Order: sequence, then C-alpha cells, then structure tokens
Amino acid sequence: MARICQMSHVEATFNFLAPLIHHLAGEGHEVVVACAMDEEGKGLRRHLGPAGYETLAVPLSRRLRPGLLGADLATLTGALRRGGFDILHLHGPLPGVQGRLAAHQARIPLVIHQAHGFWFHAAMPLWQRGPATVLEWVLGRCCTDRLVVVNREDEALARRWRFRPRPEEILRVPGVGVDTRRFRPPDAEDRAARAALGLPPQGRLVAFVGRVVREKGLRELVEALEILFEHHPDLHLIVMGEALPSDRDRDTSRWLRRRSLLRPGRIHLLGRRHDVDRVLRAVDLFCLPTHREGMPVALLEAMASGLPCVATDVRGAREALGSPPAGLLVPARNPAALARALDRLLEDPATSRRLGLQARERVQREYCVEAALAPLADLYRDLLPASASTSS
Repeated sequence: MARICQMSHVEATFNFLAPLIHHLAGEGHEVVVACAMDEEGKGLRRHLGPAGYETLAVPLSRRLRPGLLGADLATLTGALRRGGFDILHLHGPLPGVQGRLAAHQARIPLVIHQAHGFWFHAAMPLWQRGPATVLEWVLGRCCTDRLVVVNREDEALARRWRFRPRPEEILRVPGVGVDTRRFRPPDAEDRAARAALGLPPQGRLVAFVGRVVREKGLRELVEALEILFEHHPDLHLIVMGEALPSDRDRDTSRWLRRRSLLRPGRIHLLGRRHDVDRVLRAVDLFCLPTHREGMPVALLEAMASGLPCVATDVRGAREALGSPPAGLLVPARNPAALARALDRLLEDPATSRRLGLQARERVQREYCVEAALAPLADLYRDLLPASASTSS
C-alpha cells in the first residue's frame, strides 16, 4: 500500500476532498493531509472527522509574495523529502506551482495536479494569460505525471496545448462531487426553520454562497437587487461567506458591509456557515454572479437543493447548468441582465419550479459524490502498482 499526500493551500478545501481521502484510507493507504493550517487544524477536524489523519503544515500560498519560490520552496521540498511519499496529489493554482517544483526536487515518484479550474481563462488579458499558459505547459511536461481537470473547456485547452504528452495522462472529473443526501430539496419543516437560522421569517430570499471578493460578482449582485428592491418589497439578499485570510481583496467586504447598512433588513450578511445545506433549504432562489469558475461547488449544492438558479455565463458555471441550461445564464459583470433574470424567476413560479427540478436531477445524474469519485478511484488503481514498485 502507498503513502499518499493530499495537499492544498487552506483547510476549507478538505471539505470537498474528504470523500477521496476517506476512500483511499478505506483501501488501506496511508493518507497525509498537508496545507498551511490556516485554522490551526480545526477545519481539518471538522471536515475529515475523528479519523486521525496525519497532518503536515507547509508554507503554501494563494498569492504571489516574497519567498514563494525561495525559502518557502526550500522548506516545502524538505518536508516532502522527509515525508517519504509515493504520490503527491496537489489541489489549487499556486500550490500546484510550488508543490510540483518541490516534488521535482524531492524526487516524489508520482505527482497528480488537480486543476480545479485553470486560473488563466479566456477573459484574462493576453499579457497575463500567455505566460501563465506557458508556465502550466512547462510544469505539466516536466513535473507532472497526471493532470486532472474539472470541466470540458479546461480539458480541451489541456489537450490542445498538450500539457501532458499522452492524452490518457489528462483526466476530466465532474468537479469534487455533491452529497445529494445532505443537499436536498426542502420540506415544510425546513421553511419553518428560517428564524432559527437567522433568516427573515417572511418574504422571498435570494442566496449567495462564496468568498466575499470582487471576482465572485457580489457588487453586481447587490446592484441588481437594488433595482429589484423597489418592485419587490418582500425581497431579501442572503450572503453566506467571507474573504479568506489569504485573499488580497478586502475592499469588497467593506463595501458590502456599507451597502447592508444602507439597506437595513434587506441585505443579510451571515458570514461563513457550516450549515449551508439547511440555509439553502430555507431560501427561494440562488445566484452566482461570478467572473470566473472552474466547477462551482456552491452552484451545484444549490442545484442539488432544488433551487432555481441564476449564474453568469462563464466556464464551469455554464457546464454545471448544462444544455439546455437547468437555470438562467447572464453575461458576467452585468447588473441589469442579472436583475432581469432574477425578476423573471420571481414573477414566474412555474418556470422556477421546473428549473429547480431539472437542476436537482442534473446533479444527481452527473455531479454527485459517487460520479466525481469514480474516475479518481480508477486513476489511483492504475497508478498504485507503479508507485508501489517504485518505492520498494
């Protein structure tokens, strides 16, 4: 059996990686969880349960800073070398850069890089997108054994650029998977629980879940709701999430707090919640006005909850909703279009119900935990004989 390191930048990521980690441990492998320990291990215990996985604190970052490829890289290389790992599985853009370089120096036998959406995308200026694409090509060819992507557009890009020399070394999985038993349509008791959840007991609630940063489109969402508030006096915005310590954008959080004070009782900032499933069962609509996405977990969770959804027409979000879309798609950075889509669902309950049912069925069919885990389980079965012979 193999010694496997699952590495990402923050503890919150392991909420989505837990099924894979539990599966590998259940197969008898020794799984080590590595991240920057931004919650001092509390998040890992919450997400992974009492299984007692070995943890490793590593100097990973989500932003460029001094030491990223200097002292931090040397420390990471030493930690990987001492870890004696057979496989290193990386999650996230900058950890994917640091981790692959460190793994190459530490001579880790097998490296999997899972790109949860390449951070470069079609809407990015060419002067940024070009160098980032070339960097991924170099790392993919020199420091990666398997590349995992989470949407078809990234898969096409990876194959076109030949980020790995052989097509079978690029694997697409349907995101990280949604627990469709936890995220489910509401019943009468769920709606009655609004007050206990800190929600307005009456009215129609539009929910957002995600990091409170500009690229998630919160400014456009609030501007869209400002248009609708005058015509829908019972309308409320529910925001679940906050900026991470590693996020550079702090202005959006301050801006959002100011706007909520200007609209007392209409914009509700709930912060980070660990009962997102319960809150989603108590609201009426979901909106993800993001500027870019790999495969949006929050959108898939809302779809699994049977909510009618509005999202921006960007990579990942449009794939999640499918074709024809099980929700409404609007251009990014367009508050007026966002307001029109939300207003349509508010004014047309039949369409809202139909889209909610279609969304739930789509997630059950294509984006449940079992669908996301199966190709990764097959990948590890293919790789582990090689890793075992390498480490023996």
